[in-house]
Amino acid sequence: MIEKSSLPQSPQLSTCRIHLPRGALGARPDAAPVGRLRIELQTPTEIKGGDQVVGRPEFGTLFARARDRVSALRGLYREGPLPIDFRAMGERAAAVCMTNCELRHVQGERRSGRTGQVHPLGGFIGVAGYEGN
Repeated sequence: MIEKSSLPQSPQLSTCRIHLPRGALGARPDAAPVGRLRIELQTPTEIKGGDQVVGRPEFGTLFARARDRVSALRGLYREGPLPIDFRAMGERAAAVCMTNCELRHVQGERRSGRTGQVHPLGGFIGVAGYEGN
């Protein structure tokens, strides 16, 4: 087990840096599609597929979790859930291939100062690359 002091700081919030080509997120309708994506998980990030923690963050699962989280937050704080075809987007995301996986799993724990309960912390940290249409 890795001690808490060896985990990256702020383990309660997952930090993810996404690397895209310059101008890839422009709102222009004539913008070129993005074919490659690189993510950097800077703090332990646990990713679930169905009811289980996944052993490898395939893009379809990673995208589904991000899509569902954004939709839920929008439903709570904006105009309702995302007006998208969730199934079609999930199928497209599942076709994206992992091209690079330099992730490692870290495990740790934290103790609540208020209740004394011990809570597990863990997940992937590192870099993964994806490619697709």
